Amino acid sequence: MATFSERGYNTAWLKNTFLLGVDLTLDDGSAYPDVIFETSLKQAERAVADELGLVFNPQQFQERHDKEPDMVGGWYPLRTRYRPIIDVEKVQIIYGRSKQASELPPNWANITEPMAGQIHLVPVAEGASSYIMSGGMPVILGLGGLSSEYYIPAYFQLLYNAGFPLYKGSVTLPANQTSITVDLPREFTDQYEASASSTVDIRISKKFKSLDLSIDTPQNQDIVISWIVDTLPSDIVRAVALKASLLTLDVAGDLITGAGLASVSTSMDGLSSNINTTASATNSGYGARVLQFTKEYKELIATLRATYRSLNIFAL
Repeated sequence: MATFSERGYNTAWLKNTFLLGVDLTLDDGSAYPDVIFETSLKQAERAVADELGLVFNPQQFQERHDKEPDMVGGWYPLRTRYRPIIDVEKVQIIYGRSKQASELPPNWANITEPMAGQIHLVPVAEGASSYIMSGGMPVILGLGGLSSEYYIPAYFQLLYNAGFPLYKGSVTLPANQTSITVDLPREFTDQYEASASSTVDIRISKKFKSLDLSIDTPQNQDIVISWIVDTLPSDIVRAVALKASLLTLDVAGDLITGAGLASVSTSMDGLSSNINTTASATNSGYGARVLQFTKEYKELIATLRATYRSLNIFAL
């Protein structure tokens, strides 16, 4: 699992960043309950995920796909409903509502574009001995038996994992050495975020299946370096934070001088004090920040849609 909270994007983080300087207290001076921030983050996370058509927290899915009559030449391109794809655990062929399924080797599922959820079934030597091959395709997929000109609904069944995983680890840099390579648990075809911490400053060089960690000056003792690789893009995190902040500011703006109050006046023995805010029947007390965050969110989400949302083309 790799939830927003496990990544460090929790209530405290939201208060100390996007909500810094906002009065987050009730009329009696007590702090807002954490459930307000937790609910805002959860709602914002789901809203942004739905907007982009992505799954943030890694999860296992199972779904069935049709066998298209003209797709044998394209190695049966399949597009998963949930993305980005992490890996494919199982590929099965099921005819109708049959209780029996034919197993295909999982490594036949070639993930060509994880972010788009694109998979092609490419038979390789491993596991091919279990199938009769014809024209480079196993008979169960190609020209024999259920031949390619037939459309078969829900023919392929995939069991796969999708989401943005988080990887953590530590490594020991030996004394008098200035660099070390960390082998990552998987190969990366998309960008990822990487950070490292230790008693000295660490430089990071990202590669598609490893990290090079280095320091400027060799130390006379071993150094333990903690590293984190997060596949969730930072621009998506910012979009979630902006959305969550807007939800929270709706509450904070209404209570800035007390529920339903836009100004407060106090007078005693000839002395008076007036407090006026931007709050009104139709405006929030933190209207300026709300407008700024709304503008930033609209611009950012438009960019994210263009970057991460898959393009679907239909022809009639």
